[in-house]
Amino acid sequence: MPALLVPTPQVSANPQRSSSLTKSVYHAEQQAKFLNLQAEVDALLEQLQTIDRQRQSQLAAVNPVCQE
Repeated sequence: MPALLVPTPQVSANPQRSSSLTKSVYHAEQQAKFLNLQAEVDALLEQLQTIDRQRQSQLAAVNPVCQE
């Protein structure tokens, strides 16, 4: 996965502006972490669903449903 480029805040004479830049960078980092975790969860869910389908297929092959 490519590295996320986060702009480095410039030191400002205005402390309020500097604080907002810090919060902005922090928010971007947190959002990137969240998106990475979300992608990982989606991949794991897909793996679980695949395993579940495989198990159901195997069970159906071993114990076919009796048709009357």
